Amino acid sequence: MDTFEQDVYPCRPAWGEGEEPDLHIEVFGIFRSKGDFVWEQTCQAVVPHIVREGRGEMEANGKVHEVKAGDIFVFWPGDRLRYHDFPESPWRYTWMHLGGSKARWALAQAGLAPGTPWRNLSGETRFWDCLHRLERSYKSGSYPSLHPVAAAWELAASLQPESEGGRGQADIAAACRQVIDGHLLSPPPVEKLARQFRVTRSSLFRIFKRHFGISPKEYIEQRRFAKAAELLREGRLSVKEVAHACGFENQQYFCRAFKQRYCLPPSAWRSDILSNNRPL
Repeated sequence: MDTFEQDVYPCRPAWGEGEEPDLHIEVFGIFRSKGDFVWEQTCQAVVPHIVREGRGEMEANGKVHEVKAGDIFVFWPGDRLRYHDFPESPWRYTWMHLGGSKARWALAQAGLAPGTPWRNLSGETRFWDCLHRLERSYKSGSYPSLHPVAAAWELAASLQPESEGGRGQADIAAACRQVIDGHLLSPPPVEKLARQFRVTRSSLFRIFKRHFGISPKEYIEQRRFAKAAELLREGRLSVKEVAHACGFENQQYFCRAFKQRYCLPPSAWRSDILSNNRPL
């Protein structure tokens, strides 16, 4: 018995051989699971999936992501995939094949790439309005010949976070710094932070550096070494314990990097600080 049903709408090309547009929708589909849906394949195209209802998991190249209503996840050419929904919460999602030389680039601008194939779109009103219009067009079967091109670019634009520009940048920078400060020993990867704030990795780097003068990675290092200096000055912990307390698993790296920053190895720096009773 089939565990799903779906409507598939191949798009009518409006171009001749050798004239493929740089971004367009090749196939558009609406999928409905009946529960216990499981599928395995090697992907041959760039295929976004937008989950409308339900919960499940996607595994791509050994990495598992739980995906639920409001999420988008993308399969990339060459990905080895296994994905399934949960029996008590079957999936309903919209999917499409994106074609053209700009397909990867367009999704990357929205923070979606092979290393970060998932993002939550809850609250992205512009995107959902765009998707609803596309679904209505394909269901009706009435749309102009260039619709697959225009629709692909409109969808890509709607994925761009509205908060990335203007005053929203200060809020993103401040929120990112707050997350880092609260998880200094094990800060989230920059890719995860970018996904959390619905911007691309490069945008987060640019926004953070514009507001604080350094990159997120440099800020993490700066805060860790400042904390290490405080602990060394207190004198209660060994150098090894200080390194571990500040998130440095490699003591040799910690000592080498500390010397580059403070001109003395940690033990010598502490002796100098304590003997002279100097402030940090």
